[in-house]
Amino acid sequence: MMATQLQLPPIPIERIAIVLARYDRPKLSAFINVAIDLLDALDGDADFEDTDIEDGDTLDLGEAQAETEILATKPKYGVDQTLGPINEVDAVRAHKLATYRQ
Repeated sequence: MMATQLQLPPIPIERIAIVLARYDRPKLSAFINVAIDLLDALDGDADFEDTDIEDGDTLDLGEAQAETEILATKPKYGVDQTLGPINEVDAVRAHKLATYRQ
């Protein structure tokens, strides 16, 4: 079955920004997930690969779990990288301070 192409006139970015500003991030994310699922139902899943594993999508491998805290400060390494980042203490301190402010 061939899906018909929907043609919409261009919408100025200012009008799009006004609409998006009405919603918080979780609501926009939920809407986008539903929209992607609807498009996948029409056209098939563009991300599906024959190599997808039973436990999940291979594209998800290596990603941090949702509850894993991710530091905003990038690690800096010295000459011997096996010793770990040289700015770890500062990065953790900055992360805790940013988390506390939220």
